[in-house]
Amino acid sequence: MKKIILLITCLFALNSCVTENLPIKTSYKKAFDGDVALGNNRYSISFSGNAFTPAEKLKEYFDIRASEICSLTENFLIIEQDERILKVVDKADYGWKEGIGAELQISGVIECQ
Repeated sequence: MKKIILLITCLFALNSCVTENLPIKTSYKKAFDGDVALGNNRYSISFSGNAFTPAEKLKEYFDIRASEICSLTENFLIIEQDERILKVVDKADYGWKEGIGAELQISGVIECQ
């Protein structure tokens, strides 16, 4: 029994040594900039992330929101989608390792089908 407790204690100690404090990525709710109805079943959607949020995650959020807007069919066509760099930051400013990051914005227009 003592060996099991010692083993578990050692595993916790080792785990705490290798775990890094990763920055929190931007959540769906925080990334959402808004959407605007443009008419003719078309909508403008925009999401922005911090320097640790990959463009793929913002595009995933974009698609989720498009499905929500077009909830009757969940079918939509992306008319246009743009990726912009809003700001270039030094990740060290966030207490992270050296490196440069970019705060991105994904915006575009969808049409519900």
